[in-house]
Amino acid sequence: MKNIFFTIFLFFAFQLSKAQSKNYLSIYVDQSTSVTIDKKKITKYLRRYMVGYLDGENSATVEVKLIFENTASMTNSTLFEFNVPQFQPELYSEEKRGVQRKLHKSQVQQYKLVFITKLVNFITHLKGTAKSTEILEMLVPLSRLKHSSTVLVISDMIQESAIANLAKEKIENEAQIIAVAHKNIKTLKQKYVLSDSLKDTSIICVVPVAQSSKNVLYGFLQTYWATVYTSFGITVKFQKI
Repeated sequence: MKNIFFTIFLFFAFQLSKAQSKNYLSIYVDQSTSVTIDKKKITKYLRRYMVGYLDGENSATVEVKLIFENTASMTNSTLFEFNVPQFQPELYSEEKRGVQRKLHKSQVQQYKLVFITKLVNFITHLKGTAKSTEILEMLVPLSRLKHSSTVLVISDMIQESAIANLAKEKIENEAQIIAVAHKNIKTLKQKYVLSDSLKDTSIICVVPVAQSSKNVLYGFLQTYWATVYTSFGITVKFQKI
């Protein structure tokens, strides 16, 4: 008898955990005046990404943050909650459940599209006003997360702040940019308390601007940020749009 009750308990505990499971996505948007975001391209990218991200029955919290003069601030956040409406078969007779389940699925898809439109409109209507670009500093709020998270960084990825100013660095090879990365990491750790491991965090750097081939720095940005993020255990990839 005890085994039967234990099995029932595990079943309902599993179902409850499924219902309460939630994904976390952080989107950092560059607000520096030097960055121009092509709204059509970023809209297309974000819509495609969010459709894939919200696929399934899990709810999600999407947190939009700015890359500006105070990226490290904990108050730098706008939350969007996506809570998937659950189908309740017990409300319908057996012969009506099939039709109602299809109707519910269609309603969820409509709800998802409305949510994505609201999120994308918010992001694409942000106006660049920042005079510095604190990208390194986003590691501060990420260090305080209590859960695994996916992070989208929409930026040209050129750090320009008191901690590091990549635009002023004279880089000729990868060894130099790696040395700069390690120096900047050390400075960042001296200023802030950061987690030694962010292995449950994955970052996608979305570069939404045309990069000039005349600027040598662009050829070393991926190496720089890969060095920074992997030093904290973060997985990172880069996408140009």
